[in-house]
Amino acid sequence: MYCLITIRPTEDIADAQTIWREHGIQRSDDRHSPLAATAIVAAILDSEDTIHWPSTLYLCEVAQSSRSVVGDTVVSYARSLIAWLNYLSEREVAFTDATERDLQMFRNFVWNAKPNSISQFPISKSTVTARVETARRFHEWGEKTKRFSSPLGEWTHVKTDQAKASRQGPYPSKRSAIALPPAQRIPRIVNSTELKKIINSAPQPYSLIFKWAVTTGLRRMELCELTKPRLDSVSYHGETEHVMSFDTIRKGGRRVAVYLPSKLLHDTRWYLNMNRPKPRAGAAPFVFLTSSGCKLHREEVSRVFRFFANQAGTPAVFHHLRHTYAVTTLEILQRQANAGSSINPLKTLQILMGHASITSTEIYLAALDVYSDDVAEALDFLYGAAT
Repeated sequence: MYCLITIRPTEDIADAQTIWREHGIQRSDDRHSPLAATAIVAAILDSEDTIHWPSTLYLCEVAQSSRSVVGDTVVSYARSLIAWLNYLSEREVAFTDATERDLQMFRNFVWNAKPNSISQFPISKSTVTARVETARRFHEWGEKTKRFSSPLGEWTHVKTDQAKASRQGPYPSKRSAIALPPAQRIPRIVNSTELKKIINSAPQPYSLIFKWAVTTGLRRMELCELTKPRLDSVSYHGETEHVMSFDTIRKGGRRVAVYLPSKLLHDTRWYLNMNRPKPRAGAAPFVFLTSSGCKLHREEVSRVFRFFANQAGTPAVFHHLRHTYAVTTLEILQRQANAGSSINPLKTLQILMGHASITSTEIYLAALDVYSDDVAEALDFLYGAAT
């Protein structure tokens, strides 16, 4: 079975340099490597704990081109590749012998996979698409770079060239013929019943973190990185006494204003003064800490949310709290626009969500139609009882 190991160059290289100096070992300076500034470098090991170089080199290129500040993109690609390689290994098919048929069978295998021990719900369509597309791109990369060759790589390479030619012809195609058809993804919201069960059941600081996510739209990373000095900069927004704001660094390094209900800030200050554990070394600046006083990590937030979502009987994941914020906020903005306000609901939501492109924001329009009743209930819970 294949497995993943990760290295954080910005941290691990510095630690290695210190150890080498202490032992008098002369080494070349790896800090100038193209990978030194990346968040995470991923390597895949085979069943004999030997580096599987084709997939590892592919992940190195992904790491260099990714804009992820925490390395999530690389890890996601790595997990998809491991699923593909393990699938081939169990069927005694060498990855260099993989064909289009194998990829189609892999898609069916992932789609029909049983729920795992972490979640009691089936795998999502978007995850199936991501895993299949990653396998396809890996083989196409192998063919283009001549790192390795395979029937699947040859097929994808030919199809890509054909798609490019058709787009440049007199009747350009709108879509590559190579791509496996992705499912239309509608953002899922967590309805008020689910929210109440999850938030009321979870202990601190998780209950408070879930409230932050669903009323501000902040991501796991942004919440785990939230600091006390940042909270000290919070001020009332405009003339209202119910909404406050502060600037923070969002995904992609963009500085964006975050808006939050004043009650949420009061609940957070109560946690800081009454419930927050004594911080351990290095954790003092961060708002949310574990019971042992350590800085909270994203994986732990997701794990706890998954546990209480399972208890609530919902397939929701933590990121769906951000979807809930987006859809409910868009509903409010559209109501204001219909009442005569000059605001542009989509553009305003794009700014609030920290999206680089408005295309990412437009998907929430479809969600409004799908979840119209749930939105009404969530609005009442979020901006009534919850705030």
